[in-house]
Amino acid sequence: MSKRESRELAPYEAEFNQALDLWHGGDPETAVDQLERLAEQYPNQVAIHGVLGGIYHYELDRAAEALPHCQKAVDLAPRSEPASIDLFHALYALGKHREAWAEMRRFVSIADSEEYNRLLSDMKKELGVH
Repeated sequence: MSKRESRELAPYEAEFNQALDLWHGGDPETAVDQLERLAEQYPNQVAIHGVLGGIYHYELDRAAEALPHCQKAVDLAPRSEPASIDLFHALYALGKHREAWAEMRRFVSIADSEEYNRLLSDMKKELGVH
């Protein structure tokens, strides 16, 4: 038996993986329903909130519904670059630009971020700033 096979699954992991399969299989709405139930049962699991925020924002274009999950993911994992980036984008999409920039500043003050560096570089190019 491999190490992976012998590892016990977390109580939510099978249903979480099923939700990922639904999402990747083209059914993000059902995946979101399942993940919302998991988020209620396991409110401190960063992966659940991170995926929910990502699906709501990037897949379903529902930034307002993404925002609380993105914020929760950052609260649970403040050094997670993907969580911070998702929160930044959700805030920005909702017109909360000051809050978005504050999140970027918060994150780069505690960790290096290639993604934020790339984002700033792209914005400078777009604005013609050197």
